[in-house]
Amino acid sequence: RIFMKQLLESFISTTSSGLNEMHEAAGNEEWEKTADISHKIQPPCRHIGAIKLFNMLSGIEQSIRKEGNTGQTGIMIGNAAVEFGIIKKLVEEEIAKIS
Repeated sequence: RIFMKQLLESFISTTSSGLNEMHEAAGNEEWEKTADISHKIQPPCRHIGAIKLFNMLSGIEQSIRKEGNTGQTGIMIGNAAVEFGIIKKLVEEEIAKIS
């Protein structure tokens, strides 16, 4: 139970900071950095079952790396942040049940 709580808390922390870093990197047109951060925060999403968020992050990475399309990156990051907000609330409810 303690491990699960730590895992979920870590997910919230790392994903939140990752999305913030992605937003900042995209704002500075640091596309490779944006794609790298997106890539880094995808596995925890898959591990906890946040497949929609995983797919959104994967789409961001793919649009940058494979398509060279950065025109919608800011919007895509914003959409991912909204999805994360929904997931964060659900995860926090699970953490409260464990505590």
